[in-house]
Amino acid sequence: METWQIVLATLAGAVTLKIAGVALISGFRWHRITTATCAAWHCLVSSGAAERMQCVIHAPAAPVKPERSTEPLRILALLQRESRLVDLLMEDLTGCDDAQLGAGVRDVLAKARKTLREHVELEACVAGLENDPITVPAGFAPGSVVLTGQITGEPPFQGTLRHPGWRVKDFKLPEPLKGQDGWVIGPAEVEVG
Repeated sequence: METWQIVLATLAGAVTLKIAGVALISGFRWHRITTATCAAWHCLVSSGAAERMQCVIHAPAAPVKPERSTEPLRILALLQRESRLVDLLMEDLTGCDDAQLGAGVRDVLAKARKTLREHVELEACVAGLENDPITVPAGFAPGSVVLTGQITGEPPFQGTLRHPGWRVKDFKLPEPLKGQDGWVIGPAEVEVG
């Protein structure tokens, strides 16, 4: 075999391997290969195309917004469904006198309390009754106890319990219906006819 035949066979092998590699990378999709070839050609012959392509390729990726769970909203949806609590909270009550407000709120609060007790098991963050003397030990959980007043030195702190706080011990929420929009707290109600 002569030298020129060896060079030609080597070039043919290299081109064949290159084509096979491109086909493999593209997933054997012809339109992807032709699009890449056209883009490369336009970048070579047009400086404007090369600059636009460079901006696209090297542009910073848009930050991905984390998908938030709607699970915490289910308790709010339950409170709205059973007691209309969200309606009460969103209502402008500036024109109501105390007697009207008390009569209207009593039923809502009773239903909301019942719903909350059915679905959420609560316990006090700190044992004791309001206005009891209390000692806050060293190493207390800052998220469970808020210190107010004149705070000096290091724990343990002596004080008066103003509110025992609430901690969720357990909860049981019903699963949303399939296809239900978890962002809807209470659906619109339309009376037809």
